[in-house]
Amino acid sequence: MLLSIVLPQYWGAPTFEADPIKATYQFYVGLIIVGMGVLALRAQWRNQGLGALVGAWAVGTVVLFDMVNTFQGIGSSGAGGAFLPGFAAPLVLLAAGGFAVTEIRRGSGLKFAAFSLSDRARLLVLAAAVLGALVLLRLALDQYSDDQPGWGLLGLWLTILALWVPVAAVLARPVVLGRWMLIGWSLGCAAPVLGMWLYWEGYDGDSRGLWFVMLTLAAMIALSTKVHDHRRESTVGS
Repeated sequence: MLLSIVLPQYWGAPTFEADPIKATYQFYVGLIIVGMGVLALRAQWRNQGLGALVGAWAVGTVVLFDMVNTFQGIGSSGAGGAFLPGFAAPLVLLAAGGFAVTEIRRGSGLKFAAFSLSDRARLLVLAAAVLGALVLLRLALDQYSDDQPGWGLLGLWLTILALWVPVAAVLARPVVLGRWMLIGWSLGCAAPVLGMWLYWEGYDGDSRGLWFVMLTLAAMIALSTKVHDHRRESTVGS
């Protein structure tokens, strides 16, 4: 992903010149994923790193969707060398997430607990996820109605993930995996949200409420250490 930033994307111009917004979020995603991979390779942070990779795994589908939309928009004649690593990067991320799930199941195991109303932090996480998803849903529907079906569908997919991944994270066991799944998702999801925010701010000066989505992601990271924080609950791997 980092390589695609310096390669030509549109008619010979490198991505950081032709599309600085895409370069910004690709740079951010690249650094985040490298950091998570380093954690997973360190013995004392293995479960945290694997959990974060699983959480960020879903962002790979969003990046791939974005690359497809961009390619359709400019056509094969205008596509530069950045598109090959640009397509490969999210595929590698998806593969890494799959390997992380396999490794977790082989080691500590990955289970899901029943939903309970006794965990206030979990309820706050879910509330933040719902509020952020509603903002994304409104933007997706607006884009779809404005004759931008590709970007509208991408927004709808991001909305689904913004609800599904936090729910899976707060129900996941061991606890440390669930917490870091939530952190990985929130850090990764900030990339496409930031990209959309920068685009709309540059287009007409209206962020479309995406600043609020960023706040919900920050809130979920802050709440992640409080989810399942009960003495009677197992903290395997923490």
